[in-house]
Amino acid sequence: MFGAVHFHFQFSSRMKPKTDLWNFEYSANFNILYYLGIWQIESGDAKKDYAHLIYRHVCFVALFTAIALQLIDFWMAIGDVDRMTYNLCTSTITTGSFFHFILQLTHSNELNELRRRLWLDFYMYDEEEDMAIKQQIFKEMKFISRLFHLAAIFFYPVCMLQGYFSYLWGPREFPFPAFMPFHLDSDSQYIGPFLVELIIGVIVLFGTIDSNLLVFGLSLQLVTLYKLLQKDLGKLNEVDYDEGNVKGEYKEINYVLRRIKMEQSIKELISRLTTLTGYVNTFRSCMTAPSVLPFICGFILMITNGVQVIQMSYAFNYRLIYEMVYLVLIFVDLFYFCYYITMLNSEVSELVQVELSVKQKRCSPDESRLFFFLFEILNVADAAYFSGWYKLDVKFQKYILLMMLQAQRAPRFSAGKLVSINLNTYLLLLKHTYSSLMLFRQLDTSQKAVQNAAMMS
Repeated sequence: MFGAVHFHFQFSSRMKPKTDLWNFEYSANFNILYYLGIWQIESGDAKKDYAHLIYRHVCFVALFTAIALQLIDFWMAIGDVDRMTYNLCTSTITTGSFFHFILQLTHSNELNELRRRLWLDFYMYDEEEDMAIKQQIFKEMKFISRLFHLAAIFFYPVCMLQGYFSYLWGPREFPFPAFMPFHLDSDSQYIGPFLVELIIGVIVLFGTIDSNLLVFGLSLQLVTLYKLLQKDLGKLNEVDYDEGNVKGEYKEINYVLRRIKMEQSIKELISRLTTLTGYVNTFRSCMTAPSVLPFICGFILMITNGVQVIQMSYAFNYRLIYEMVYLVLIFVDLFYFCYYITMLNSEVSELVQVELSVKQKRCSPDESRLFFFLFEILNVADAAYFSGWYKLDVKFQKYILLMMLQAQRAPRFSAGKLVSINLNTYLLLLKHTYSSLMLFRQLDTSQKAVQNAAMMS
């Protein structure tokens, strides 16, 4: 904690942010969630905040109503496998999104503070090499954001047109969030719920997308800061230790100056790593509970949509392509969720495994121990004890002791403390989904064969 405060105080004034937090590149998803009424941002205006609080409650009442109607519809669909699978998909989307929003809102203060700190740290690095790293990561964020929103813009109207054409030609059904307890043959009673679904669908769809992009954006900002820290670690090797051109009477002074510079650099790096570790721990604690819902809902959606695809594959159905595209989108969403968390974890591990070449012949023993300390403490905390840290001054020792405590355990990102969030978990989820769908297809094929045999006889 001391290291984080020290570093933040020392470096936060290097340069002022070039833009405000609201217009920050990674704030777009927070802003969209704010406009949808499912995120809280303190504006400083009491009347505006109070009005937005009322608006947010209205949005959540609408979502809660959608959940209640979904459950009613699912109960009425029991016995019809096609309607049950269809309604289970829409019920899972609405219910999972609702509770995902609630869980994220419970950590809104922590996430907003993390967002603010990352915004300040983002502008501390203004060198040309730093800007190149930041732009590279931001392009990736911009690409994935466009991909998700374009998919929603093209996919959602198709879903709504399906409901509109059913209104014109029948059979009448609601595409999202499915059937409501109204008389569908009445035009006036159909068009009202259809418009309500259209509005609720926009909130749920774009709220779900930007809730995931919120996680992606925070993780990519952390990845950027870790890459910048790795760059600073590499600069420790740029110090020239060649004393061939230094006069004898100045060698001792040169050694002292180099040592002071090295200690100061290592202090700053350790303090910086302390700050980043605090950011990662905050991010992990805020995302542990909400991240379990995408896995649970994603698995249910993959199974139910897969069942629908299997049932439609026996005869051509215009909904087959629609369901297959939707299934692919679920796979992509879960993939990116696991990928970016894995990317952040790999950056932390890569920093832990960074190799610092030590120029043994040109370094004094004390300087060599400092290099070895920085390499070893980032790999194994216990190895720091043998680096000779206890021979340094007390002010430097407290940084090393703090670093030892932090290096004892690498961060582990988990979904609800149940499963680790990584690509291995994603592949395992795909494997179980495929096995379940193949089992269903085999049972369905056997059942149809028995029915055909019974009809033939």
